[in-house]
Amino acid sequence: MHALMLREDRFLEVLRRLIALTPRLQNNPSEGLVPEERLAAQVVLDTLAPHLQSGFIHAESLAAPGQEARPSLVLTVKGTGEHTVGFVGAHFDVVPADRQAEHWERDPFTLWEGPDGLLYGRGVTDCLGHVAVLTDLLAQLAERGERPRRTLKVVLIANEEAGDLPGLGLTYVAQQG
Repeated sequence: MHALMLREDRFLEVLRRLIALTPRLQNNPSEGLVPEERLAAQVVLDTLAPHLQSGFIHAESLAAPGQEARPSLVLTVKGTGEHTVGFVGAHFDVVPADRQAEHWERDPFTLWEGPDGLLYGRGVTDCLGHVAVLTDLLAQLAERGERPRRTLKVVLIANEEAGDLPGLGLTYVAQQG
C-alpha cells in the first residue's frame, strides 16, 4: 500500500460542514443542550456514500431505541488478513461555546483560518477535526481500491462530552459487540 496524504480540500469541506452544525452538537443536557449527533453522522455518510454503495466500506449506525438522533457510527473496511485494528474515540458532540463569555474573536460555530494558518471553530481539535481526518482516510482507501492487511474499524461515537448515559456512546457500542 502506498502512503496516503491528507486530501486537504475534502478534509476542509467535511470539517466546515461539521463545524457549521456545532450549535446543534453542543452537549450539556443540564443547560438544555442535547446534541443531535445524527447530523454529524450524516455528513460522514454523505461524504462516503459512493464507497458505501460500492460495498468497499460498511457503515453501522448504533443507537438505542428512542436515541435515534444520537447514533454512533462504526465504519468498517474489510482487510485482506485475519486481524482487526480499530480507531476508537473520535466523537460528534462538542463542549458548548459562548462567544462573549469565552472572548471568541469570531463566531465559534464557523470554521476560519487564522493569520497563523491554524484552524479555529468549536470542535476543530475536540474532536470534529479527527472525524474529518478519518473520513478522508476511509475515502482515500476506497478511491484507491486498496484493502489494508487488517480489517479497519473506525468508531465515531456519540455523547463523549456528557459522560456515560444508557443507550449512548462507546459503552452502547461495546454492548452491541
